[in-house]
Amino acid sequence: MTTTPFTFAVIADSHFHPADDYSQSAYASDRQHNARNLAVVHAINTVAPDFVLHLGDIPHPVPGKAGHPAALGVAQETYAQLCCPIYVVPGNHDVGDKPDGVAGVPSADPDKHAVFAAHWGPAFHAFDHKGVRFVWLDAPVLNSGTTFEAEQRAWLEADLAAAHDRGQRIFLAMHYPPFLCEPDELEHYDNVAEPARSWVLGLLERYSVEALFCGHVHHFFWNRTGQTDHYLLPATSFMRPEYAELVPVAPTDDEFGRNDVLKLGFALVHVADEGHRYEPVRTHVRQGQPPEPDVALSAGRDGPPRNPLGISLRQNLGVTHDIPLGNLDAFRRKAARNDLFIQAMWELGIERVRVPARDLVEPRARARLLALAARGTQLHVFSTESETTELQALLLQEAGSIATWEIVSQQGLLPPSVQAGEALARGIDLCLSVVGGKPAGETAYFSHFPRQGFTADDPRLASIAQAPVQWVMGRIGTDASVTEQVDQLLSATQGVGLTALVEFPRVDEGVAATDDAQVTERVLEAFEVAQRYPQVQLFLDTFVDHDRGYYPRHGLLDRGGHPRDAFYALKRAVYRAS
Repeated sequence: MTTTPFTFAVIADSHFHPADDYSQSAYASDRQHNARNLAVVHAINTVAPDFVLHLGDIPHPVPGKAGHPAALGVAQETYAQLCCPIYVVPGNHDVGDKPDGVAGVPSADPDKHAVFAAHWGPAFHAFDHKGVRFVWLDAPVLNSGTTFEAEQRAWLEADLAAAHDRGQRIFLAMHYPPFLCEPDELEHYDNVAEPARSWVLGLLERYSVEALFCGHVHHFFWNRTGQTDHYLLPATSFMRPEYAELVPVAPTDDEFGRNDVLKLGFALVHVADEGHRYEPVRTHVRQGQPPEPDVALSAGRDGPPRNPLGISLRQNLGVTHDIPLGNLDAFRRKAARNDLFIQAMWELGIERVRVPARDLVEPRARARLLALAARGTQLHVFSTESETTELQALLLQEAGSIATWEIVSQQGLLPPSVQAGEALARGIDLCLSVVGGKPAGETAYFSHFPRQGFTADDPRLASIAQAPVQWVMGRIGTDASVTEQVDQLLSATQGVGLTALVEFPRVDEGVAATDDAQVTERVLEAFEVAQRYPQVQLFLDTFVDHDRGYYPRHGLLDRGGHPRDAFYALKRAVYRAS
């Protein structure tokens, strides 16, 4: 079925309060929730999407509390200012919580559903838009054993089957995510318990659902099962403070992670003839400042621009962290991943990522990287020549997901064990790199901090034209001009494709490089060069701050996942150039 391209917005967890009544709050920032949500409405109107999908938890006072009706009134007044329709998915603050034998919270029931329906419409429903089927379900009633749940189950199965038979693309929404980290994780506050979880996941697979949108966690997470992208959205109101555990630094706000406004936001989803693009939108761009949505930079309804720069990612995307018990999960720990770096990549339009090939050996890291590749990320993996034999079979096995294999050599020669023809036949480009310094035979090069890539004056480049490789990895050192070095490397590589690491400023192994203006200047120069030479692939190094250990230095993001000045400058440059 043909799809006419369009854009829609997704928001979650607005937590409106009654005007001037914050009796249920222990946090000063709750007084800003209503204003934050009004700013989101203005930001969405700037883009003018076809509609808004709200993933639930519109009021903060839960059903049955005195402030619940008044908070709904504030929400309706606010959302009446939207320039497009809004469709609302019920959350636990709207209709009551999922079944829970521990917490003394009100569960979903018919009276609460009646209040929700009077304000927002059906608790489960579907509609068609430009050839796409949008479906939402009432997650709080799952596993309740009620007649309402049985009615929803029969309706959902029939609706998805009919849409699939018509050849429609399907997008599904619900408040609670089926899972947070792994499909087989144990139940906790932030997922759906069995047997409903397997039922939902089975529907996603059976009917080839393209994307699932969930709220509730107030934090960005992304998963992929089969052909379905699972987007767990940040809130527009406040952060769930327990998820500050995901980053290796203390919270920077005065509410222990709850008022970390740089993590608040929503999403624009740009649906194309085939596939879709998820565009994160931050609703604050400065800590401690009023909402200042970055959405004004949007290129419009065509989706986020594609960034010609890549990044060299030092962090392992597969690492999981335990969220300690004692918050909303008083008796259970739960595992989660820090997906803030993925969100930042998508926000910048980054489509090429350089990672160690060893990441593919570890199952969780491999799963994350292959999932990214399945949705369009180009993986550039690198290894040393001593690892060639160990890793080659695995890399060839995953050839459909790997764009480039970079081999770091001592001598500047491709190891004879590399099956160059086989790699190329399977669609993997080969890239030759070296350990920096003088080649063997001259004064010995020694450093505990080897640097990667050819410089333009490296004599080992003389024989590069004879190597069976498609790319040469250059290194643009900290003090070198990106423009000049790329020009010189292009002359020295004798027609072989050029890719290069653009090193960020360093001072010394025990002195931190924290000049953000200097980083910004370097990033913008690299972007200009990438625009001028589209045949050259440049990787920014470092994406995330290296804030402990040797040669500490700033990147585009700090360790808390917050953008630095260079991040915003690059984003503006990318959008202006689109």
